[in-house]
Amino acid sequence: MVLYVDYANADAASFETTNASNVQGWVNQGYATLEIHPVALNSTDGNDPSTRAANAIACVANTEPDAVLAVHNALIADQATIASAGLSNDDLVALVSKAGVTDAAVSKCITSNDFDNWVSDATKRAKASLPNSDVPALTKVPLVLVDGSSYTGSLTDATAFETFVSDTYTKNTPASTASPTPTPDPTSGG
Repeated sequence: MVLYVDYANADAASFETTNASNVQGWVNQGYATLEIHPVALNSTDGNDPSTRAANAIACVANTEPDAVLAVHNALIADQATIASAGLSNDDLVALVSKAGVTDAAVSKCITSNDFDNWVSDATKRAKASLPNSDVPALTKVPLVLVDGSSYTGSLTDATAFETFVSDTYTKNTPASTASPTPTPDPTSGG
């Protein structure tokens, strides 16, 4: 699964609120992998809330990649604040710390906006082209891809999303070949 997310976007929060436990359960059980692409879809400069939030998760991914999902969940949980007043860099450091990431290098990365240019470039690339996808370019978030197919159903219908995932998996999984049945050996009597 590939997820393009802007942490200031209410639709991204709606999708995650409805589907995160299923998606993360599939990942934890080894049934799926999850690739998260933080973007700042409507950014006009590097100091907007979307860019700062995406920078924060990029800082975590760079230094403590095992903590990305916890920080992703914390950012989604605080979407309304990110969208309205935004979170300052110090607020983002506190949020990341509360999610379990206390490494000073992550805090410095967030407050120095180390990945702002990367966020801008990644967003521009996604707006221009999405490789391995049935969507030519990113125009809205969240964008959820399963084996390159985009989910276009309701963001708040967990059953519809589960059906999409199951149908996509079934469509893209080769039919199994039956194991041959052993033939009795005429010389040994069995």
